[in-house]
Amino acid sequence: MVPSDQANLVQEDQVANALFKSLGLNVEYTVLDWGTMLQRRNNREMPDKGGWTAYCTAWVGLSVASPFTHTPLRTNGEATKAWWRPTDPVFEQLRDAWLDAPDLAAQKKICDQIQMRAFEEVPFIPLGQSFQPTAFRDNLSGFASSPFPVFWGVKRA
Repeated sequence: MVPSDQANLVQEDQVANALFKSLGLNVEYTVLDWGTMLQRRNNREMPDKGGWTAYCTAWVGLSVASPFTHTPLRTNGEATKAWWRPTDPVFEQLRDAWLDAPDLAAQKKICDQIQMRAFEEVPFIPLGQSFQPTAFRDNLSGFASSPFPVFWGVKRA
């Protein structure tokens, strides 16, 4: 599914479409507006019954920085009736163990297990990393380093 009104996602979908086709997959490249895509995303049926099998999305840097906040690694689909999340109790147990780990060394060990599980179960496929080009006038300063625009602290020179 491709949200036609989300330019950055259209570009990601074009890359994914080319990748899937190069792998020999049969792709139905369906372009929808964002609202219609969100509605269709709730349908857990196969595409011939109005459902879907893949779509692209993007996550802001810090939101995927730890197992706790890394939404694409969540595998509690059955428990939450989430429309897009797979179900894997092992992943969820590892996530809980990471939260309960007594120190950084224990967290790192659990992260290794999480990464191995991600290669086994493949809850999502990262296509790459992108950066939003930004330009500032030379008479402004004090911009916060942030994955999204914030304007506090900005001063005119």
